[in-house]
Amino acid sequence: MKPLFIAGIGIVCARGRGLDQFEKALQEGWVAPTPSKEGRLAYRIADADLMDRHALKDVRRADRFGRLTVLAAHDALSDNGVGPETVRPATGIIVATAFGSHATTFKFLDGVIDYGEGNVSPTTFAHSIHNSAASYIAGAIGCQGPTVTVTSFSFSFQQALLLAYVWLQEGRVQQVLVGVSEECSTPMEYICAQKLSMAADGKMNPLSCLDQPKVVLGEGSVFFLVTLDEGQKKYGAFSEIRIGKEVQGWADVDLSILSAHGMGGSEKIYESVVKKEAPAAAYSGIYGGMLTSGAFECAAAALMLKHQVRYASPVFQAGSPFKVDEKAVRAPLQAIQCVAHHCDGKRAFIKMVSSC
Repeated sequence: MKPLFIAGIGIVCARGRGLDQFEKALQEGWVAPTPSKEGRLAYRIADADLMDRHALKDVRRADRFGRLTVLAAHDALSDNGVGPETVRPATGIIVATAFGSHATTFKFLDGVIDYGEGNVSPTTFAHSIHNSAASYIAGAIGCQGPTVTVTSFSFSFQQALLLAYVWLQEGRVQQVLVGVSEECSTPMEYICAQKLSMAADGKMNPLSCLDQPKVVLGEGSVFFLVTLDEGQKKYGAFSEIRIGKEVQGWADVDLSILSAHGMGGSEKIYESVVKKEAPAAAYSGIYGGMLTSGAFECAAAALMLKHQVRYASPVFQAGSPFKVDEKAVRAPLQAIQCVAHHCDGKRAFIKMVSSC
């Protein structure tokens, strides 16, 4: 495939809004997640980080999932110098998610139980549709290009990147806003506490390749503005994407980032698909476990390629099969691969390069 050049990045996570806050989190490392009133630990976004009257002025009725999605997409455009008031008919929008606006979906179902089908809020129903967030982005930035939501428990971000590439290759658009969005909720936290092995100390340990990985849930949104125009490049490029049961990564990469979010079953597969001689890292200990965390790994990779530095993994314990940096290291970086797996045996690899 031709390189997908990254022209802008926008991100909202538990450590704050903006790429500068995300980079600061990579530099600072692990901080303790916050407990809910039920005592469940999670990396939740502060309400203050979801308040922006200017960016959200045209989507005032959006739910929490919609707001965090719009803010990340808005910031990706702003990072490229494009304001949300500018109409971009040559811009496409692709939102990838595993669970979508599930908090609003549960709220709608509660309304059906409490008030009956004829009296439930139509606004709540509209927000419960996964594609509502993508529509809100289009309204907020004045986009007239194609808009779609990719929903899957496995590799929705990787599939969204491939779709963005097809759109650009066909000439359907000149640039694509592609990213992910996930939200924490009380029902999600309860379900995961029943089904998964939660980290009682708040520390995920993704580099240990455990059969039953420890999980701390997270939420957030990250968007990339991608194009085939090398002149727009700001953070390197996505150069290749592989998805399948037998696919392998690349031997010439300078770093492997594990998308070890703790929600996809045993993580021992990383021992067989990642080159042990080269450094490896995992950053889910910063933003928490999400099935679409691969996009956050790619944001970290883009920053490292730009600044030529390998950030230390936020949580590391002895016994990891990989070569791991315990502090930030300045080193020449030409290529980084982001590796993800799913419990069905499939794996996905994204290769990112600093130059093409």
